[in-house]
Amino acid sequence: MTTGQLLDELVGRGSSRANARQIISRRYSQDGLWRSDKLQLPRRERLIAPKEEVGSPKFQSCAAALLSDCRPGIARLLRALSSRRAVLRSHAAMLVAAPLAKRKRVPSFAEELEALAELGVLLDGRDTSFERVLSGCLPGSDQSIALGISLQSRRQAEIALAKIVAAHLRRLGILSWGGVTVANPSPGYVPFNDLPFCATGYSWLKPLIRQGKSGKAAPTPMVFHVRATRCNQDDVSSLLDRVSRAGFNARTRLPILAFIAAPDFDSRAWNQAKKNGFLAANLNDLFGNMGLEAMVAVEEIMKGIVGNPERLDPNAISGLCTLLGELKANPILADLRSLSLESVSGLILRSQCWEDVQLGVTVPHRQTTRDVDVYGSRELGEVAKLIECKAAHAHKDLEPGDVHKFFTETVPAFLRSTGRERNVQKCEAEIWTTGTVGRAAKDCMHAIECDHRVQTRLLDGAELVQSVPDRLGRAKELLRVISLAI
Repeated sequence: MTTGQLLDELVGRGSSRANARQIISRRYSQDGLWRSDKLQLPRRERLIAPKEEVGSPKFQSCAAALLSDCRPGIARLLRALSSRRAVLRSHAAMLVAAPLAKRKRVPSFAEELEALAELGVLLDGRDTSFERVLSGCLPGSDQSIALGISLQSRRQAEIALAKIVAAHLRRLGILSWGGVTVANPSPGYVPFNDLPFCATGYSWLKPLIRQGKSGKAAPTPMVFHVRATRCNQDDVSSLLDRVSRAGFNARTRLPILAFIAAPDFDSRAWNQAKKNGFLAANLNDLFGNMGLEAMVAVEEIMKGIVGNPERLDPNAISGLCTLLGELKANPILADLRSLSLESVSGLILRSQCWEDVQLGVTVPHRQTTRDVDVYGSRELGEVAKLIECKAAHAHKDLEPGDVHKFFTETVPAFLRSTGRERNVQKCEAEIWTTGTVGRAAKDCMHAIECDHRVQTRLLDGAELVQSVPDRLGRAKELLRVISLAI
């Protein structure tokens, strides 16, 4: 309960307010009562509870109920932890819906984490791509590591879904082709006005064009929240809070178009999204059941990338082979083929002892961005591996234009940004294709003068199959299916 509720209860039992305060203070000083310090409620109230109950599931459930109105972000995260035990830091930031940096009169996400620590919520995996908040299991335990691997593989699947959805909206003309940014696996979100989202972009649809500060026409910002699991009310309300805070200004209010997508919605979440004017999409209806089944299989493969590839369920690869063979006219078939190749490439890197393997790393390039399909590192990041994946027909030659763009734009962009941050001394930059590598592509690569740290290489489909280790034998079959699923 809160200090105010306890005070009222003691007064109701016949104590004066002054005496009730003394009783609470005496019990607190005798070390039998816990009181929150950093977690404050309106009118400077605190949470209060018997010390032995702090951090227990019952305690956190009661705290979530008490905080649902005055601190809804913390309440949302506590409810998520009660059912999942662990939540990725990136997802926690979205649920809490607090600014990433400190603001006046609004606690930052870091400050909210300090308040949550008082409630028994712990951090694990600091400075890794699957840093997470925990409740009910110990940091560093096997259970915590397994939860982190599962959560990060799902997050990578959600990022892949966000890219597919953004490409679909571009083709429909809803989302502009330029200015779209999708989250990297680490930190797992894109900041927009200091609030975290899965992706951001702009819409030039005529009804959404607004007047900018200079009087010229300006597009409406568009933010995304994409889930790989069922969407509930907390997902919708957290997006509403982030949109509200991102658009807040002392003088004007920035209009923002919010897009939320998931394989399924509970009815209250769907109604709440529509009521608040969100663009909502049921991915099962948009891409079909088989398309989403393929995404689930990709998510299973990603567990081998984040964790131990030798523990990968071989049925995940077999199932994906079957689904890609049956998906003939699905609108996301090309995206699934590309994502499948990136997943297999990530598995190959992990089997070769590359660390911190990530898919779809975005790096800034001039006024836009470039994507590194697969990234891995060694020697504390000083050796980097960059792979451009081309899911092509078995008889299709690699285009020289793709070779030129990767080695003259993507690789230098990586070295200028991420490479500088991680002090990269050596960079292995390669293009892997399920098609063929012709003379024109090889000549183009040899004609490019790369940075002295860069080693270049092109692999065709046959070489790619040979690079698959025996313990990932079914990945060879998947590569063949990718090269024929046209």
